[in-house]
Amino acid sequence: MGETDVKMVGVSADDHAMEAFMSAGADLFVPKPMRMEALGPIIQEVINKKKNDMV
Repeated sequence: MGETDVKMVGVSADDHAMEAFMSAGADLFVPKPMRMEALGPIIQEVINKKKNDMV
């Protein structure tokens, strides 16, 4: 089967977690509390990163 590039979004209420998530390979970090209406643009950003990585 082909390779699949999985995008990872880290979500935490801990202010210091962003560095840990990004070091672990996260593509994006979202601090909590997160508003549900903010989820669409976050997903779009991850999709756009994937498209840019393919170019």
